[in-house]
Amino acid sequence: MSQTKLFAKDIQKEAFLIRGWEARLVTDVTKGVATYCKFSAETGEPYGQTPGACTVKTLLGWAERLASPDEVAGYDQEMIIESSRLASEKWVAGMQNILSSEFLSGELERRGILPARMS
Repeated sequence: MSQTKLFAKDIQKEAFLIRGWEARLVTDVTKGVATYCKFSAETGEPYGQTPGACTVKTLLGWAERLASPDEVAGYDQEMIIESSRLASEKWVAGMQNILSSEFLSGELERRGILPARMS
C-alpha cells in the first residue's frame, strides 16, 4: 500500500494507524496527547502490553498510514482494548506489590488524588 501523508486531524479516537506490521488503535486524544493500544496489523492480535501514550506529533511521525476500511473491518476493536486494559491491570497490580505503601500514598497525595495526611 502506498504511504499517504497524515495530518493531526487524522489522529482521533478510534483511528487505526499502521506502520509495517504494527498497528495502533487510538483510544483517546486530549490536549495534544494520544493514548493507544498496540496490535499486529497482520493478525489483529493485541500485543498484550499496557496502553501507550505520546503526543499527536510523535504519533504522526510514527504512522505510515491509516488502516484501510477493509483492514478496520477485520480488527476486533473491543478485544484489542480489553486485552490492553487487562494488561494494564496486571501491570498496576505488579507495581503495587513492589512499591511501598508510603511511596504510593505520597504519589497519590502529590497528584491531588488523596488529601494530605493530618499531623
